[in-house]
Amino acid sequence: MGEFPNEIITRILWYTPKRHLVHYLGLNRLWLHLTLAQLYDWIDIYSDAQLKALQRCLSLSAATGSSVGNLIHHIRFHPRSIELTQEDFDRLAELTPNVWTCDYTVYLHKRPTYFTNGWKRLRLLPGWHKDEPDIWVPVLAHQLTGLVIDASHFVDICNHQPVPANIFSCLTTLKIQNCGNMSVNLGMLEAVHHACSRIETLTFNITQLPDESMHLDDIQPAPLVTSLTVPYLEIKNYAGAWFRYLQRKYPRLSMLSITCMNDFCDYHFKTGTMTLYELVTSLSDLESLHIDFGEKYGSDLEAYKMLDYYAICNWLNSEPPQHRLTSFSWLCALPPLGMRLYTSDQHRSMANYETMRRLTSFSQTIFSVDKWLLDYIHATHVVTDPSVSFERLTTLDICGVTFSGFSDPEDYIDLSVLLAVMPNLLNLTLQHFNVAADADFKSKFTGHNGSRLYHPLQMLHICRCATDSPARSPYFLHLTDLVNHCPNLQLFFLHECMLTWVQIVCPLHDFTRISIKGYDVGFDLEDMTLIVGEEAGALDESLDPPSGLIRCRSVNMLDQDECPIYERR
Repeated sequence: MGEFPNEIITRILWYTPKRHLVHYLGLNRLWLHLTLAQLYDWIDIYSDAQLKALQRCLSLSAATGSSVGNLIHHIRFHPRSIELTQEDFDRLAELTPNVWTCDYTVYLHKRPTYFTNGWKRLRLLPGWHKDEPDIWVPVLAHQLTGLVIDASHFVDICNHQPVPANIFSCLTTLKIQNCGNMSVNLGMLEAVHHACSRIETLTFNITQLPDESMHLDDIQPAPLVTSLTVPYLEIKNYAGAWFRYLQRKYPRLSMLSITCMNDFCDYHFKTGTMTLYELVTSLSDLESLHIDFGEKYGSDLEAYKMLDYYAICNWLNSEPPQHRLTSFSWLCALPPLGMRLYTSDQHRSMANYETMRRLTSFSQTIFSVDKWLLDYIHATHVVTDPSVSFERLTTLDICGVTFSGFSDPEDYIDLSVLLAVMPNLLNLTLQHFNVAADADFKSKFTGHNGSRLYHPLQMLHICRCATDSPARSPYFLHLTDLVNHCPNLQLFFLHECMLTWVQIVCPLHDFTRISIKGYDVGFDLEDMTLIVGEEAGALDESLDPPSGLIRCRSVNMLDQDECPIYERR
């Protein structure tokens, strides 16, 4: 094993659960060095006892001349109860000089405002400093590579004193959040690029009308920006100058994500206004496009004119393709009636079969008109032609929508069929579907010599789904065969599903994370039982009848909400 190159060893260690990394420490010096780097790279603290153990470990390491503390790049404190004194914090910074990120994962109300200037390589601003720009800007601005900041604080930084050009000389990722009445405008974006000349990834909201008096021809492009996210575009405040500015300022975008908020707004599209179609077709380097048109039903047809929906559909599905997209997302709760009539004639709501076959990542709201996709993943589909598959797809996120809620109980998705036609899928998210209770993995994943075939799936998220099968009691979901055929499955999320019974019995399987959230109304997983670290054997009779059973070898992280889990080890 010691003859492997560093890249292969690092990849092996990356896929190995953290609790099993200790087995590689004794192989040889190379494996020892790379394993220690993997073990200490990211430290999660869940209790005061773990914090004290880390402090003792680092102090002992420093006393013996070891450099373990130098390997730590990320520290995260999870529960609210953990707090440090300024002295503790200074000592921690002294023992871990190479830390890039340190933060709490919970709200920081009334926390000590200790300052982190002891970390000279800190790349992200800790959350507890976000309201103190006068403190952190002089010390940390030049070394941060990522920053989340309120619009008002950014204005304060610019107005406090003349801001030297490129004050954030290392910043490559910036997210600007709206704060109160302060919103992002075109002038602020110009100030951003004056202070942050190396920005590559930018996120901001569009919630006010642009300054139409700005001469866009005088705008200097920012060619380093390749990723732009607009998580909130308020359509009632949209004007064509916004897209014209984006087109002029960011000509080299490879990723564009826009979420439009159009909740029954009084919006009237003006003829001649620049549309999203005109913007995306002008971006020759665009590889990833994500459009979210909100979660509310009954969207105003006028708002869709801002997209030029029909033109985007034709461009997306053009043959030969007129774009370079490898990732596409279209989320829309329910199109207006005029659009439904159009899509019914076209037998698709957005992407078609050939387009999806070219993609590596696909996310879309699925309507009844998208029969071309539903036919390939329904339980009635027989996988006979291997050429009819989506072999490039690694990420799939689909949400089913019908005019009557859940689809026909007799018309359900078979997970074994879905994975068979998507042989390289790594991440799968299903929302609002009926899922087959007993998928037949044996017939789909058996080789010519009778050997078991495996699927590379790593993440499974089932959300707001139901199941019903004549072979079982209603609302029973058996996932043992799926997990047995997906040995790399690390993340399992089951959220708000109409189920009364879920079962996974895989005593040799290791999960990185399991997340369970019950359904607020109606059917509920009242009591889940988790058995960890026990060998295969007969189920405990005391568990009869359980609402759910998960038996596995290990779980690194377990979380649940409104769904109690009783754990045995």
